[in-house]
Amino acid sequence: YSINGIYAKGAFHPKLNFLIGDHHLLLVLGSGNITAGGHGKNHETFSTIYADSIESPLVPLLNEAWFYLQNLSNSIDGYSKNRIKRVIPRNCEIINNPPETAHQFYKIDNEFELSLIYNDNTSIFNQISSLIPNIEVNSITIVSPYYDEDGSLLINLIEQFPNAVLNVYLPEEHGLPPVNIIPNERINFFKWESTNRSQEKISASEEYKRKLHSKLFFFHSNDIEYCLIGSANATLAAFGTSQQRGINDEFGLLYKSSKVDFLKQLGIIGKQVKVNL
Repeated sequence: YSINGIYAKGAFHPKLNFLIGDHHLLLVLGSGNITAGGHGKNHETFSTIYADSIESPLVPLLNEAWFYLQNLSNSIDGYSKNRIKRVIPRNCEIINNPPETAHQFYKIDNEFELSLIYNDNTSIFNQISSLIPNIEVNSITIVSPYYDEDGSLLINLIEQFPNAVLNVYLPEEHGLPPVNIIPNERINFFKWESTNRSQEKISASEEYKRKLHSKLFFFHSNDIEYCLIGSANATLAAFGTSQQRGINDEFGLLYKSSKVDFLKQLGIIGKQVKVNL
């Protein structure tokens, strides 16, 4: 293995794991760092994308993610750069060409479309704004431990999605809530601890209070559900604005489905207990 530093203007915050074989490619991405908390103790959310054939509909998505990683390697030298740029692509048939257009939806099957979301020349905020029809969204649900102190991203979201109400789930501990946000009738704050997911325990010799570290953004319309899973917290540093990209490096996956109830599937249901910031 090798360890390489990456230059970043803000936080270098993506969490990507590639497992690569001659005819197989597996990408695991999400919110968890490579720590005991990130891979076991915390409440984290991951997505896995796997292909074992060049014919798989997931190949373009995997290639976009791989070429994102290759672009990161531009700032390193020597053995590691050569391995990422040349050696691995020569030995994995699934790695071929970067997509002509980034941040587009790929139709996977009759249930899902998927798009990769990451800060590049454009902001994550702009990418979701172009992929999700703003007038159709009637509510947005956010699960995240960290926020701008004045709630700037939340305000930007209700401006971008004028017909939506925001339901925001906050942890009682281990987070940075938007304590200085100006109250808004379209933004509701609830205890994360009131959700079904928060009640799930881990097997351990002693009781362990699990920390919320997932970053989840759900956009609901009458017909379509969108779910963003990744590394980005609910901050301008992560999402950026319509004018400029966020200063952090972040990476996520946006799901689109007319058949899946993402909130129910991920356990973000239960009694809603309001929080007074």
